[in-house]
Amino acid sequence: NGDGSPLSVSIQMEMYAEEGEVALNRQTSLTIEGQMAYWLRWGLDNIGRDKSEISQSLSLFSAGSVGDEHRQNRVVDQVEISEFEIQMRNIGTSFLGIGMAMEADELLGKNLQDFEIVDFDIDLLGESKVITHPIKLTITTLEAVDQNSKSVFLRSFIIAQPANPHWTDYDLEIMLETDMLTGVTGPEILGSSNLKISHSRTPFSDNIKVTANQLSPEDAYTFEGLGTSSIIHAPLTLSLIVLFSSAVIMGLALRLTKNRVRKAIYLETPLFGLGFATFLFGYPPLVIFGAIGILLIILVITAMASPKTSITEDLPSFPVINCPSCNTPNAITSNERPLKIPCGGCGKVLKIVG
Repeated sequence: NGDGSPLSVSIQMEMYAEEGEVALNRQTSLTIEGQMAYWLRWGLDNIGRDKSEISQSLSLFSAGSVGDEHRQNRVVDQVEISEFEIQMRNIGTSFLGIGMAMEADELLGKNLQDFEIVDFDIDLLGESKVITHPIKLTITTLEAVDQNSKSVFLRSFIIAQPANPHWTDYDLEIMLETDMLTGVTGPEILGSSNLKISHSRTPFSDNIKVTANQLSPEDAYTFEGLGTSSIIHAPLTLSLIVLFSSAVIMGLALRLTKNRVRKAIYLETPLFGLGFATFLFGYPPLVIFGAIGILLIILVITAMASPKTSITEDLPSFPVINCPSCNTPNAITSNERPLKIPCGGCGKVLKIVG
């Protein structure tokens, strides 16, 4: 293969809750170009050929439904594609390893035999001839996720072959999306710094994206995270917790300032965005709850430190007198004279004589 062939890897993952468990549906698409694309097309056109005339990896396939009229006609026929897709369910690990220099269990997260469902699909991308034209191999899997430990979604999977490389550098894109009752906590990339990860969240899903361009076959990395249906990790319930907590904190602040100036409380309302921001940017629940706790402390301190107000707004028909010490207006609610009333601001006793 000379200097190796270009490769693009796209992985789409959907995680969802089903019957008390967490399921992960994954589509791993390998878009192959260059000489490796030609080799794979040639292999499809030679399924069932005498084993002494083909490579070890291609000799793994039996003829199956492929007849002589389809074989070696320089065209990839549908029967050849179908036979390849069927047999790959049993020999996929060996073929990917020997023929394509890929470790299947690292690419897919586990051994092929451990999945509930495994399917292979070949897309000729509009060209059926055996020529140097891109070809796409898609592997679809379904598995049950262990909620008690982190799952390895992907690990560096290219088998490095410096003397005769199958691949040059390759591009990688991973999209992981959950439903509203399932979350992914602690997603991270271990190893190579060439992979970038982002995590966002809405009330309806967790969304994780991993991207990398021109990865070398020697780059070592692991993408992992904990998939769970725990209430405090599920996007829907976590969003309701944030919303309810914010409403309770605001209600408490308003109650504490019933007879106090609320200007400082209103000025601090943008701080509620702190809890929502940690939620939307995919932070772990402990960080979100910490942000809500800090907000609670700030608003309670602010409420207790706010100066008291008079009750003149509630009783506008009464005359008022300003305290000579703190200038707080105080309502005179009795016609009795002389009259002593405590100041609503500083507590000093005011004497009304006329």
